[in-house]
Amino acid sequence: MSLNNHCKCEYCGSTAIVPSHGFYVCKDCGTVGDRIFEDSSYQIKETATRKVTQYVSIGNRLTRTGNLGSEIGYYKSNHMKENNGTFLEPLKSWKFRRLRDSYHIPAKNASSQTHLRTFMIFNKVSSQLQLPNTIKERASYLYWKYSNHHRKKITNHVLLIALCVLFAVKESGNKYPFKFQEIVQAFNESGHRVTNKNILKLATSLNIPLSRTPPRKSEDYLERIVSYIIVKQIKKEIAEKYGLTPSTYRNLLLGVSAELLSQISSKERGGVQPYPFAASVVYIADRAISRYLKKVPILTQKKVACLTGAKEFTIRDHCYKLLSRVFEREKSKLYQFINHFLNS
Repeated sequence: MSLNNHCKCEYCGSTAIVPSHGFYVCKDCGTVGDRIFEDSSYQIKETATRKVTQYVSIGNRLTRTGNLGSEIGYYKSNHMKENNGTFLEPLKSWKFRRLRDSYHIPAKNASSQTHLRTFMIFNKVSSQLQLPNTIKERASYLYWKYSNHHRKKITNHVLLIALCVLFAVKESGNKYPFKFQEIVQAFNESGHRVTNKNILKLATSLNIPLSRTPPRKSEDYLERIVSYIIVKQIKKEIAEKYGLTPSTYRNLLLGVSAELLSQISSKERGGVQPYPFAASVVYIADRAISRYLKKVPILTQKKVACLTGAKEFTIRDHCYKLLSRVFEREKSKLYQFINHFLNS
């Protein structure tokens, strides 16, 4: 997001943009914007005998490492060689020695190895979860805020970055509905022991209000579940059984699922978990489409469980206790919705 101290916040329109921990931050809504880049203070003076250009660091971010600083500097001798084995000229050798001493990445980050390893883990988890840039930027900002400017000493930085990812996801509301368990599992698959209990314990000690974030609803997960099914489902099967294109089937399945959920009140849902309940609703929606078209259903409970990660017995339980009864009660409205969709 483009946000600096010379513009307005595109979310709330506030002009109260302030620099904070290396980022521009909106004081009113807390939106994190562009990074703050400062000019290098490293200068090489020109003399009458030498014309020297200024060399600056290539990337000043701990989450990225470049080849320049990691390759230069392994020769303790003052005589540097090129790839072909010939010695560099004295002036070039002097330039590269200054560059090595000032901007050698391992030496420069010697006091920040913990942060470097933490952000390497964070990058790996971000790629695995496919976190959007807004979540990554917000999590990075929160990490620097709580690791450098908090009274409590942080002993487990991996746990802290996991907490920051969770808090950034919850702050986004219903825009990026990642599950708590998905974040924990991503860190565990990377070889780091992170548990729900430890994250919540750290959040309590840092006074991070995770409980104030709005709770998820099954409606928030519908688009994500349908996308899982379309991406992992065989497109040929959709065309053969229903005679529909994947995009048409996706929009129809999403619409029927949303229509079915709108007919179920919060009292009827009770305290069910929103993600597996949404997967069960998508299964019932496919059954409604198959009955209207008088075709064999594409989705089964086992297939939905495999494609979405929900438990098969949970889907069966939701269908048996509630969703089958709701479908029989509201099937005329669902058939009317399908007919309007296909004929429009």
